[in-house]
Amino acid sequence: MAALRQIIESPDFVAARRMLPREIDVKRLDEWLAGAMWNIARKPQDFPRVPDTKNLHYIVVADPFDSGSLSLCVWYTYDKTTVTLEHIDQDPPDDGR
Repeated sequence: MAALRQIIESPDFVAARRMLPREIDVKRLDEWLAGAMWNIARKPQDFPRVPDTKNLHYIVVADPFDSGSLSLCVWYTYDKTTVTLEHIDQDPPDDGR
């Protein structure tokens, strides 16, 4: 089993999270993020890297019980011991997929 990295929220991530639309249920958002953070803390390399960057990755987070719901994108960087959450927004990157 892969070791869990420590999750760190950058000041930009915290500010962006505060700017998310008020319609987003905070409790539900916390649940979505908890699942995503567990995944990237284990295997951050398994998620897409933003093209033309050295170490900026992202994960798209959505409500698994509501197919028409809002999805969010979390951008992060990582090293051997930490994952730093860099930004969160409603719009996933356009990576040509």
